[in-house]
Amino acid sequence: MPILLFLVAIALSAMAVSCGLLPHPLSGTILVLKRGQFYASRGYLKPSARGYLQDIMRQAGVQNGFITLSGRAPAPIKVAFSRSIPPEVRQQLRNVLLN
Repeated sequence: MPILLFLVAIALSAMAVSCGLLPHPLSGTILVLKRGQFYASRGYLKPSARGYLQDIMRQAGVQNGFITLSGRAPAPIKVAFSRSIPPEVRQQLRNVLLN
C-alpha cells in the first residue's frame, strides 16, 4: 500500500510539472514571480534582466508564476513557463533571458 501511494504521488507530481503547475525539480534556474516581483529561487538573475522581466509581466497583467531554465550554452537552453504566463509574452521573456 505505501508503494502504491508513493507511485501515485510521483505520477501526480509529473503531471503537475508537465501541465506547468509546478517547476521542474531538476531545472538549473528557477525564477519565481510573486506579487509582481521576480526572484531566483535557484540560480542567478541579473538585476537588469529582473527589471525587464517585471516590466513585461506588469504590462501583461501577470502577478504570479514561474520560469525555469534547463541546460547550458552552447547547447540549447530549454525555457519553460507556468500556465499563468500568457503565450503572447513568452517570446519577449525568452529574448530577455537568453540574451
